[in-house]
Amino acid sequence: FMKPFTCAIAMNEGIVNADSVISQSDGLWRHGKDMTMRDRLPEPMTVTNALKRHADIAIGKLAVEIGKERLVEYVKKLGSGTKVLKGELPHESVGWIWPNKIFDDHLLPWIGIGGYFQVTPIQIAKAYATLANHGVEVVPYIISEIVDDNGRVLRRHAPDSSPEAIFSPEVADCIVAALSGGTPATTQMYKDRRFSYVDYVASYVGFSPASNPEYVTVVGLSRPKGEHTGMKVAFPIFAAMLPVLDEL
Repeated sequence: FMKPFTCAIAMNEGIVNADSVISQSDGLWRHGKDMTMRDRLPEPMTVTNALKRHADIAIGKLAVEIGKERLVEYVKKLGSGTKVLKGELPHESVGWIWPNKIFDDHLLPWIGIGGYFQVTPIQIAKAYATLANHGVEVVPYIISEIVDDNGRVLRRHAPDSSPEAIFSPEVADCIVAALSGGTPATTQMYKDRRFSYVDYVASYVGFSPASNPEYVTVVGLSRPKGEHTGMKVAFPIFAAMLPVLDEL
């Protein structure tokens, strides 16, 4: 979930641009006293290539440059830790963010690639829809209108009249183009105060059409059996939905 947004935040804040080159530390980066990040990609690469190739170290380094206050501020703007449906579902989960006041800077690289917080599918959809909307916040809703038996509209959804521009159009469009239609994720589940090496959430977030998105689709599978990566088990479901979305 988080990698495209870490890149977008760093670009939006002027820390880097799309062509800035970041070291991958030969695939082994020690950050802090006892934290080590490994990556199968040892060579330096640009920000957009780091996003396309899911380069953990390069994106983790961007998170350090952003800093925890700015990182958490953006994450909350994108919907994490809040009820994004504005009360339409009374029991909507708000997800979970590692409290800003207690997490140390040495965790920033892992937060920048999606660790130490939990998001709901609707929060993910909101965040990616914001990118697809040229950086302007999209507020999701479930009920478009309520009509009585006589056809009289009792309630109609009113779109936000002043949505916030979270990213510049240039940054948002650059990230959407780099994603080339979507991105997979494979997340370790957190239980018993540790990350599991058995239970995963496999997901894929896709735009359609890829070049000028009108729809954002989130596919997620909890504890898939056998294959457990987002590309292996979630992407085929998204791909099967594309012909239906094209007909809408």
